Amino acid sequence: MFGLDWSIIFALIPGLILFLYGIEQFSREINLVAGKKFKKIIESATKTPLRGFLAGTFVTSILQSSTATTVITISLVNAGLISFYASLGLIFGANVGTTITAQLVAFKLTFFAPFFILIGFAVDLIGGKFKILGKPIFYFGLVFFGLSLMSDAMLPLQGNTEILSLISTLEFVPLAIIVGFILTNIFQSSSVVTGIIIVLAQNGLINIWVAFPLILGADIGTTTTGLLVSSKMNIFAKRTAFAHVLFNLIGVLIFLPFISFFISFVISLGGTEAIQIANAQALFKIICAIIFLLCIKQFAGLIERLSKSSEEEILLKSKNLEVIPAGDYNLLIAVQNELTDYFLVVQLLFDEAFKSINGKSDLNKIDRLTELSNYLHDKISVACMIYSKRNVSVFNLKQIINFSRVSNNLFELSSNATNLIKISNSVHLNNYTISKKSLSELDEIYSIFTKNFDLIKFNFPRFYDKIVDEFKVNEFFLQDKIAQAYDDYFTTLSINSNLTAGTAFAQITSIIWESNIKLKDIRKIYKK
Repeated sequence: MFGLDWSIIFALIPGLILFLYGIEQFSREINLVAGKKFKKIIESATKTPLRGFLAGTFVTSILQSSTATTVITISLVNAGLISFYASLGLIFGANVGTTITAQLVAFKLTFFAPFFILIGFAVDLIGGKFKILGKPIFYFGLVFFGLSLMSDAMLPLQGNTEILSLISTLEFVPLAIIVGFILTNIFQSSSVVTGIIIVLAQNGLINIWVAFPLILGADIGTTTTGLLVSSKMNIFAKRTAFAHVLFNLIGVLIFLPFISFFISFVISLGGTEAIQIANAQALFKIICAIIFLLCIKQFAGLIERLSKSSEEEILLKSKNLEVIPAGDYNLLIAVQNELTDYFLVVQLLFDEAFKSINGKSDLNKIDRLTELSNYLHDKISVACMIYSKRNVSVFNLKQIINFSRVSNNLFELSSNATNLIKISNSVHLNNYTISKKSLSELDEIYSIFTKNFDLIKFNFPRFYDKIVDEFKVNEFFLQDKIAQAYDDYFTTLSINSNLTAGTAFAQITSIIWESNIKLKDIRKIYKK
């Protein structure tokens, strides 16, 4: 087989196994040590695309895996912790951060591998407060020790004409890109493929003209994991994964016409073949990141046009209380503003509940709104607790207590909305029937309830006499309409016994009435 000695094969395979195992375990251990911190960094560093880019670069350079950073980012988008737009900077940064591996290999860090292994083993064995760093250091050394074994095993291949002839076929750029793509999907890591390419270069088996197209293929290949991960996630997570694909694919297409000029420029910078390859990868990814950062809005628009959806992005964030304001007055205003937003979230949840009764529910949106309701309630509760412990006036203390009561009422209202959704799901699941007339009456009942919800929402926290009077009139109409709907429903039921959702109908109207009482409770906090 290409004139290879079996001893060379058996030397190469253990080195490859150690390299693959080492990089997988290193990434895992770093996640265990600082995974939550990295997620916090990613969450907090996405206010601007540039900050997201820097965060993505930093996290990936530590994790040694752009795939890990991309998967974390996709998961955060799916959870509503960051927006699709905010994720783009992170994706760009992840691609730059992954070049650190190539640089370390190119500068022959493999020489120090045994020292890292010994230090990591000793730290883990001795224990103490630094024990947690033992395994990451050990596996970091194992990554480069595996590469060192592979490098030593390849030395006899330098004069093998059959191997050199096979590698020469990769000078056809499209073929090299395809091979790089396939290898990356086999190893599930572009860092692994790049590391192997550089070790080949260090042993004189490959040059930059072959290596760089292989790296371009690896760059495209690394995007498949994100696509698979996002397949069962929401549209915004899918867009992030798709953006990763397009970013890498378009980057490669941009460079292809200038590949000869680019490689010649990298060679002119000097350095060994391995350093040139590492520099080519880094320059390629940095240039791509700069281009896409400058055009990020247009790029985001392109992704949205290619993956159209009516689904609304709902972020699990507080607009006013992510950072607790220092001043007493500022915190009071922040809580009030957050309650205003909370009203809107609860009303949207009720809207989705009534859509579900009519068989038009959006389950993803319902889940996200429910999570957001719980999140805002927790944020407001914590803020109220913090404020109540400050040295404030009795008047202001009463205000914050009232705000806490309003938040509790809104939380109970959101629970009522989710109960409506459960009832409607049960109706549809069991093929129960609510007549068209009864559905129409439920819509009228909900329309009156919505008028009262709007009165409380838009006038909070000042309910003048005119508002109270209007609320009472709506309440009278609501009570009368519910009573009339009951009479009509049971009259219809006596004629058509096939209508099997009588209990559900009663539950729905009861929940609406209870919800109106909750709105009245909010009003009474400020206006008896």
